[in-house]
Formats: sequence, structure tokens, C-alpha cells
Amino acid sequence: MKNLFIKLDEDRLDIKRLEELFNMILVDSEYNLNQFVKSSDTLSVTKETSDDFSENLKEFIELFPEVVNSIEDKERFWSAFQNLDDIDNNNEFIHWLQRYVDSVTKPIEEAAFIKELDFETFKKMSDYCFKNLILQDVGKKRIDKTVGDEQQIQILRKALFTFCDMVISDNFSKENAFDNLSRMFGMEESYCEIWWKYVEQNEEKLWRILMMKHQKNLENKVESLLQIILEE
Repeated sequence: MKNLFIKLDEDRLDIKRLEELFNMILVDSEYNLNQFVKSSDTLSVTKETSDDFSENLKEFIELFPEVVNSIEDKERFWSAFQNLDDIDNNNEFIHWLQRYVDSVTKPIEEAAFIKELDFETFKKMSDYCFKNLILQDVGKKRIDKTVGDEQQIQILRKALFTFCDMVISDNFSKENAFDNLSRMFGMEESYCEIWWKYVEQNEEKLWRILMMKHQKNLENKVESLLQIILEE
């Protein structure tokens, strides 16, 4: 049983920290991280799991996508995990990590066009998305294609909705929300201000929209859980 060693040309503190965190959770799990994979998209720890393990796992998962996306030689990076001595006891966890990274990075990659938009085009598309796809939903069939590319409008709507959720549901400060927009989409502060004004001027209505959406999501999860119980 050997610990992970990430051998890359890049000598970076964040990569070393990631390696350190992985080795700590690997040892604490007795070299069997598969035990925490409950489904293709879910990890679960038990009450018996130590607080140190939970904290290290949380930090590792939060750091992982950021490190992966900034590494040039991704194939070499992933091979370090796939060549673990105890891969049979950790392969499901590694596969979960790969799916997790994809789920985090795909929306960001899809929205890469945002930072290429000039200010007037960005504002025009944002105004349209907010009024017609967030405050109300006119439906995909009625999207005005003269405003911009239909697919880009839908992606912009997702990004804008995520921003509203950050501020309203997660109570992000203006600075924190702007930092996230800059990190995820490369948006400049003047662009962020447009979205911030939407939230400021429509906070009460957005709160109702978001709460109804969260309630609907919760009801769907409960319904799925009940269906699983009934099937058993």
C-alpha cells in the first residue's frame, strides 16, 4: 500500500496540498475510498467517520476542480490516481472524482463566450434573459433569436440564474458574488454590476421564484425517495 505521488513539471503549493489531503483521507479510510461512494453522483460518510476525515475530504473536494482545470498535462495528473497500488479499492472514488470535475467545469466551459461579448451585446442579452427567462418564462420556442444565438441565450440564462441564487439563497455579499463571476466566467466588474442591479431592483420577486424552485426540487427528491422505498 503506497500513498499518492503526483509527478508533474509544475511545482505548485496547491498541487502539493491536494496530494497531502488525498493521502490523509486514503490512510484514514484504510486505503478503501470506494466505501464512501453510494451512487454515481453521491458520496456519503457515516456518523462513525472522524471529524478530521470529513474536514479533509471536504477541503479536497473543494480544491480538486480548481487544481485540475489549471493543470496543462491532465492525462499525467489523472494517471497518478489511476495507478494507485490499491486501485481496486479506490477506482469507484476516482471515477466519481472525474464525473464531479466534469459536472463543475462543463457549465463554465459552455459559458466561455460571455467574456468575449462586448458590453452592449452583453447588456442586451442579459436584459432579455432576465425579463423573459427569469422573471417569467416565455419558453424555448419563443426565444427572440434577433437578440442573439439561441443556445448562448439559454446558457446565459443559467449563469444569470446561478448568480441570483448565490445572492438571494446563499446570501453572498456583492464582493463575494463578483469574485465568483470573475473566477467562473471571466466577467469584469462593469458587467457584474448589470446583474447586481437586477437583483437589487427585483429582490422580493426573485426570492419568491427561487424559493418555489427549491421547494419543487425538494418535493421531487422526496417523491423519488418514496418511490425507491415502495419498490423495496
